Amino acid sequence: MAARFSFLLATPIILAAGVLEVPKLLEFGTARTLGVALFGGVVAGLAAYGSTALLMLLFRRREVEALGPFGYYCVGAGLIVLLLLLVR
Repeated sequence: MAARFSFLLATPIILAAGVLEVPKLLEFGTARTLGVALFGGVVAGLAAYGSTALLMLLFRRREVEALGPFGYYCVGAGLIVLLLLLVR
């Protein structure tokens, strides 16, 4: 229940960020920039929805034990990003 509530709390914050930043994009962006931004936003939204649905399924099935795979994912993703930053 707490996980669902925390995901619901993030929605207004994300909407507020969009309301603040989209006018800047419309003002300074070209048609190509707007198309790329729209495509990126749709892909990010689908990825967020899918990952949230998967996490909620894991939480529903195994409660506390479900945090293990998420922790491994965070460590792995963090190491990959760290390696990418060190290579540059």
